[in-house]
Amino acid sequence: MADLAAAVKKAVKAPVIAAGRISTGAFANSLLAEGKADLIGLARVLWADPEWPSKVREGRENEIIHCAPDCDDTCTKLVTKGKVAFCVRWPHDKLQEWKAK
Repeated sequence: MADLAAAVKKAVKAPVIAAGRISTGAFANSLLAEGKADLIGLARVLWADPEWPSKVREGRENEIIHCAPDCDDTCTKLVTKGKVAFCVRWPHDKLQEWKAK
């Protein structure tokens, strides 16, 4: 949705957030550098790996746990059912911890 954010940014004076599976630091930084957005929304990216910003900043992108679009939106389905949500991409020990809740 980067192009939509850029179009909105041209039409308004308020800060604009770009979102929608922005999964690499390079892409996020390019959106900001090119003036297409003022902020980056990282909803599922942060759900899959809460350390994403630190890993990008520290040059450890190879360690990022990425949101997998082929997971059938398990996290979203759990949330809409009022259940404790988890990401199927989390390491096994973290999954077991959340499933026990």
